[in-house]
Amino acid sequence: MKKPIIGITLDNEEPGQYSKFSWYAIRKNYLHSIEKFGGIPFPLLHTLSNIEDIISLIDAVIIT
Repeated sequence: MKKPIIGITLDNEEPGQYSKFSWYAIRKNYLHSIEKFGGIPFPLLHTLSNIEDIISLIDAVIIT
């Protein structure tokens, strides 16, 4: 059986204390939980440029 691909939203952090560049973040327990229950996590960027392609790839979305 095909493993479900689960899209998962990321936090967006602005440049500052951690890095001089903006960056995405996610707690690893979200990703490990998806794997634990048989899915494949797919982090979702904050852009709509490829949204139709991404929607065709993923089976579900988790909004963190």
